[in-house]
Amino acid sequence: MLKKFTDFTNEKKTSKSEDMPSTECKSAKKPKVEPKVEPKVVEPKEPKVKNQKMEKVNKITEPKMENFDFVGKIVKFPSNIKPSVSIVMLENNNISKDKLHYIISKQTENTLVLLKYNESVEMKLTDFINTLINYYKENDKIKNIFEKIIIEGNNNFSIIKNIPDIKLGDKQLIQVLNDDIMKLLK
Repeated sequence: MLKKFTDFTNEKKTSKSEDMPSTECKSAKKPKVEPKVEPKVVEPKEPKVKNQKMEKVNKITEPKMENFDFVGKIVKFPSNIKPSVSIVMLENNNISKDKLHYIISKQTENTLVLLKYNESVEMKLTDFINTLINYYKENDKIKNIFEKIIIEGNNNFSIIKNIPDIKLGDKQLIQVLNDDIMKLLK
């Protein structure tokens, strides 16, 4: 059987295209171009609560100044208020440092804290408390009670710790110390 030349050339073309490797690279993938993403700048948002509501919240959480005892140049804070908070409360209520010099607070069952609100007052609080405790120690009947008391602090604050839970006369010892400090400082 004889083949025509045209058949032969057609056959070669088809066989060449099958035998010849393709110039395309199938394993190489086109690199994907990802779009650039700009980082978002998040600005702080204003609280959704209006100013009037914020004032109401502050009034609820902050105790009223009417609940505190002002005696001379001393203010007596309740035990549930920390000394640092008491200073902020006084400043927020525009209490003058000229009119109020000291803050006293019972912090626990056996601890009193005395703070100097007006730093220009020249009284050294720790020396003052040590002098008071030494005065009590001069009395032989109650000397051993005051030996257990610990005094810490510096010129601007004093912490009287380890006050025994006993009665001296008709009052608790911590109340006697509190009253005497208030009498001497006003």
